[in-house]
Amino acid sequence: MSAAKSFPVIGFIGLGIMGKPMALNLLRANYALVIGERRPAVTEELVAQGARSASTPRDVAAQSEVVITMLPDSPDVEAVVLGESGVRAGVREGTTFIDMSTIAPATSRRIARELGAAKTAALDAPVSGGEQGAIDGTLSIMVGGPEAAFEAMLPIFEAMGKNIVRRTRRRSRPQCLAYALDARSSRPIAPVSRRLDGRGGACERGIRLTVHVTRVAHEQHR
Repeated sequence: MSAAKSFPVIGFIGLGIMGKPMALNLLRANYALVIGERRPAVTEELVAQGARSASTPRDVAAQSEVVITMLPDSPDVEAVVLGESGVRAGVREGTTFIDMSTIAPATSRRIARELGAAKTAALDAPVSGGEQGAIDGTLSIMVGGPEAAFEAMLPIFEAMGKNIVRRTRRRSRPQCLAYALDARSSRPIAPVSRRLDGRGGACERGIRLTVHVTRVAHEQHR
């Protein structure tokens, strides 16, 4: 007999063009969701679908077993996670943190260190696929971090995406992954190059290069 699927309470911060449909897909997959959102209309929409609302990132983290952020840029993630009323202030031992934003590798590493001190596993999991991929639940997700945490979080990733790849080490400057994608299915085929910019410029600005079979596209996700 297979083990029953676990449904941890998920905190979700960042309900923009990408984040809102991702959060809705988690609700459709029967996850309990705690949201942190300053726009009343978005909060009301998600609450009507079954989410609970919290006033600060700290409160989101305090009510959650998994915390996901999907924010515009590195300073936003740092403020939400490491600020006075941030995620770090509310996480409990054993919580898993997942950042799905596209941010500077140095920021990702710093957050992982800070949360590690609070006995919180951290995964960085940038996505590609755009708004439609977020709506359809077909995002490609490139995950870095501890293998045990990745395996435990895989059902959550599968609720939001179809092509989930674990990187064997975290993004580092100037090593930021570029993948060849099948132009029809957007399925990752293989890493193309780890050295995108000799100075790490593209990676440090939070831009991931997605190399298609038929063209090259620069995608910066919000």
